[in-house]
Amino acid sequence: VPSFHPNMALRDPTRLPGLRKDIVKFGHLLRGNVPTTADVHWNVIRTLKQWNEFIDEYIESSEIGADVETTGLDMNAPGAAINSIQISLDNGKNYAIPLSAKNSPWRNDQERQQFFIDSLIELAEDKEVVGQNFKFDNRFLKKVYGKRFKIKFDTMLAHHLLDENSPHGLKEMASEFCNAPSYDIPLRIKIGDFRTPAEEETFYKYGCFDPYYTRQLKSIFKAQLLKNPHLRRLFYKLVMPAARMFEEVESSGHYINLKQQAIVEKSLTDQKNKILAEMNKLAGPYGKVNWNSPAQVGKLFYEHLDLPVLEKTSGGAPSTGESVLLRLQHEHPLPKLLMEFRGIDKNLSTYVLGWKELMHGNYLFMSTKIHGTVTGRFSSRLHQVPRDPLIRSLIDAPPGWSMVVADYSQIELRIAAMLANDPRMKQIFQTGGDIHSATASFILGKPVNQLTKEERKMAKAVNFGLLYGMGWPKLIIYARDNYGVDMSAKEAQAFRVRYFETYSALPKWHERQRRCVRAFGEVSSLSGRVRHLPGINSSEKGVRAEAERQGINSPVQGFGSGDMKAMAMLEIHEEFSWDHVRIKGEVHDSILMWVRTSRLKKTLPQLKAIMEAPALLKDFGINMTVPLVADFEVG
Repeated sequence: VPSFHPNMALRDPTRLPGLRKDIVKFGHLLRGNVPTTADVHWNVIRTLKQWNEFIDEYIESSEIGADVETTGLDMNAPGAAINSIQISLDNGKNYAIPLSAKNSPWRNDQERQQFFIDSLIELAEDKEVVGQNFKFDNRFLKKVYGKRFKIKFDTMLAHHLLDENSPHGLKEMASEFCNAPSYDIPLRIKIGDFRTPAEEETFYKYGCFDPYYTRQLKSIFKAQLLKNPHLRRLFYKLVMPAARMFEEVESSGHYINLKQQAIVEKSLTDQKNKILAEMNKLAGPYGKVNWNSPAQVGKLFYEHLDLPVLEKTSGGAPSTGESVLLRLQHEHPLPKLLMEFRGIDKNLSTYVLGWKELMHGNYLFMSTKIHGTVTGRFSSRLHQVPRDPLIRSLIDAPPGWSMVVADYSQIELRIAAMLANDPRMKQIFQTGGDIHSATASFILGKPVNQLTKEERKMAKAVNFGLLYGMGWPKLIIYARDNYGVDMSAKEAQAFRVRYFETYSALPKWHERQRRCVRAFGEVSSLSGRVRHLPGINSSEKGVRAEAERQGINSPVQGFGSGDMKAMAMLEIHEEFSWDHVRIKGEVHDSILMWVRTSRLKKTLPQLKAIMEAPALLKDFGINMTVPLVADFEVG
């Protein structure tokens, strides 16, 4: 049994679950408890007689596990199809129903395939449907057959709530919780390219194991959720409804302005070539440079141009990272040009050329990971989109619709003010004040009406930097790299002292959270989401400090940018007709929507009211003592 040295878990206790899992597996092997799938019943339905016998059992089953095997991951690709659907019944039997798979009796009988799917979904309305990452399966079913199951329990999402730090893949979880053997198969066979009868049997057998182990895991995870009423409420009232919502959101795609895409591609290409020519001219006397090679750039900067070495990489080489280039841009023209070149190259390769590979016609398709972060926030490629207006202009709304971006204003500061119960911060928000101007006024000792834009920007860096207790040396770096604000060590120290004198409840809140982490190894958010922090038991001070920091910011980020935003998205999705308002996704603190242009005047105030007071807050017993503010951009 391969594993890592136990000392690794002493240094970083987040590794302990993995080590424990390996020791348990080793114990099973020592006792001769070798995992096998020999006792797992599975069968392939190849005749209508077998179908009729199966349907009788299906009707009697109160719980079903479902899984589909597809030709690939892109359901919008030409020829994308579902090879088979597998069903696990609560009597322990598992069946594979061939659809478009090679050698399927119904491979070319679309009407019969449709009948099978229609029957399975209609008869499942009163059953508990269980799946693993079933958002993907349902989207594929909807695309190919126009129908989808109403999924009641997703094992991947349940496990993420119970243990956000461990892998959530079906094979890993089946091995850990069910002592399942490794039953994975080659990708070629998995997508239906089997070439022998033995490989065909392997394909269907593998397909049946997935829903079988999914049902076993559901039984385990449901029992664990029953022990924690807060997590159980979060799972059934928010996580599962959000998964069902995203099935529709992701299937509709993002509308891309193709004309604008061509303009942006040409503009970025021209800019890239112009800057490249300038850089090559400046570097010319020292030979040709591959600007994508840190080693060659480092040699040019530090050996030929004799620029100061400010940082080194983990390997000991002089760094050419963005933070270093920011500080070197005043020493020579090349660092600034290189930053511009990298930014343009990234935008061109990722958001113009890269997006083309994910597009079908005018539409760009991206998935959202509900289990994407340990704090509870969602994640998707859309989160990586820069604030560059040129790139954001690519995402549009089709004729008759307007793009609406609804952004929670200063959401982390508002929730932190509420959790810390800081009187001054709460007063600023409750009276509609500007927290950044107020902070600048307090720490600089100047009236608000005499502040400059630069001073407010400095306060913004201080607010977001110090909210979770950052030290002054890191504040200098944070302000410089994120806001372009230069601070001396003396200023940073003074700002930090004045900040916590002004908002005196923040340090007390920080300490309460640290004590909570040290005592329990975990913290909870307002919605009941748990952030497990085993690193607090590390033998290394740095790992323990990071666990304490996570204990302060996780409840804020996980609730504000995660669960509360999801509450608003769900209510909008349920309250408005798909013909009038369509949620297109979310980015950080924002919700992206299409709204019928003819209904904008009536709809925007309704959307704002929902976002600023989601109804689910009452269901979760959450009383917001700081007002929420949603700002809207329409275009």
